[in-house]
Amino acid sequence: MIYFIKAGDFVKVGYTKSESSFKTRLDSYNTSCPFDVEVINLIEGGTDLEKDIINYFIKHHQKGEWFKYDIEIENFAKNPYILPKGLIKKPTNKSHKTIIENLNSIIEDYKKGNSLKIIAEKFSVNRARLVKYIPEELRRKKNGWFSLRKRETNPKNKKVLCITTGKEFNSVKETSRELNIASICISRVCRGERKTAKGLKFKFI
Repeated sequence: MIYFIKAGDFVKVGYTKSESSFKTRLDSYNTSCPFDVEVINLIEGGTDLEKDIINYFIKHHQKGEWFKYDIEIENFAKNPYILPKGLIKKPTNKSHKTIIENLNSIIEDYKKGNSLKIIAEKFSVNRARLVKYIPEELRRKKNGWFSLRKRETNPKNKKVLCITTGKEFNSVKETSRELNIASICISRVCRGERKTAKGLKFKFI
């Protein structure tokens, strides 16, 4: 059986073998959960259906088997309909479980500008599979976001402070042009790879 319970602004979708085992589990939720627990419905189905439901409502996923409450989930629980198979992601490997358990953190890392490669390495998941879980509205386009991000993170575009004179410059290039010092030398001083360039000390602002 598949059960749907509501606690505060969240809904849990889980599998239980019988109504009696569900009652035991419900008592546990009532004890440990900080919110009042409300049973939305129990429907017939096994672990395969449970996985389909979790994957189908992935956009509302919060953590584990918990979802942010949405009327769409409640409507399904009260009046189950056939899930459109074409929209259900059905990965079965370890990456899927890890991604589901850490989805919020993954999306937050992605919003901060971390690349899929870095995120995949951080959570030890498959990079190609990871992209399927990033909401379409957040996905970055190569000709837009990436070029902007590249400009923002390029050290040459960071402001530079000449510690020796106290003067600020808008970029390494501008510093190089005004002080007649090679850009690479200024960048190395800013990164701490050398102490000075032509006797001057610099740092990125």
